[in-house]
Amino acid sequence: LGYMSDAFFRRARSTIFAVELAECGKVIWGDKDILSTKLHSVSRKKIETMEGLYLLCNRVIEQLGSLDDVVQREGSVEKAAYAIIKLYIDMPTIILAVIGDFTAGYHARFEKLRNEYYSVGMDIFNNDRDSWERLLEDILFWINFKTTPVPLDKIYAEKYHMRMGLSFREQVLVSWIDLVPVVDKLLYWLMGVVGSKGTVRGNILLLHLNIKSIVKDWIKLLYVYYNNRNEVRVRRKYFLQKSPRQLIYAAALKLYFLNYDVIENNMKPGDGCLRTIEELLPVDFRRYCGSEKNPDYGIAVMRKKIYSIWEMYIK
Repeated sequence: LGYMSDAFFRRARSTIFAVELAECGKVIWGDKDILSTKLHSVSRKKIETMEGLYLLCNRVIEQLGSLDDVVQREGSVEKAAYAIIKLYIDMPTIILAVIGDFTAGYHARFEKLRNEYYSVGMDIFNNDRDSWERLLEDILFWINFKTTPVPLDKIYAEKYHMRMGLSFREQVLVSWIDLVPVVDKLLYWLMGVVGSKGTVRGNILLLHLNIKSIVKDWIKLLYVYYNNRNEVRVRRKYFLQKSPRQLIYAAALKLYFLNYDVIENNMKPGDGCLRTIEELLPVDFRRYCGSEKNPDYGIAVMRKKIYSIWEMYIK
């Protein structure tokens, strides 16, 4: 449920969101014909390959934004629980968008992926049929929850009933730990499709965007942050060399997999590793910087910083 402004319709292009809105959207207030008249040029055939990769990155950042509530054992875990579900149910969306056969509707996309593109999943999992089948089962389970919702703690209890004794928070953490290796494999496959096969854990900075897209993204970033210029400092390291979106996603992916290594292997990240991630960001928030002499590179601070930048610029 949301409000669509005139500006949205003027600038609308064939994105996953716009196509699904045009094909499945319902007007509950306003001009009943506005979707057909304003989005007539939007087409599923025009969705760019990068849309799938960007959607995956957005879902990853949503998980980073809520991971504190799980790992620090305080606060509500509902946001983290739902962020995990969103990535599962969007996996067919991501894959179909990248291969150029997007379909509207969660169940329709799942059926198309399972029935027409089963071999794609085999490619993603290097012909490991059992792993691919388990993922399909997980995706369908969460899609069914999405379309017939029940409380999150109850659906997680149903999903993890074989692991007796786990609290809701522990179930969410287990679910996230199970998900990250799948994201790793999906990302590796995606990078191959969009032109950078063999990159380590999806270094999207290796993708070559045209200069027009890069300039456009920087203009948007400067516009978005103009009213927050006392709080935000724009960095010049990658100015007009890499897209701000690329930089944010690259930092987020590195931090996402680092969080997994920290939690799964009970390791402590070094300041140098976190500093490398932090230096990718196109802007800096003063409230997350610490002092000039003692900058704060804590992993929890980095999660908050990346999520805040993404929330203002991309979300």
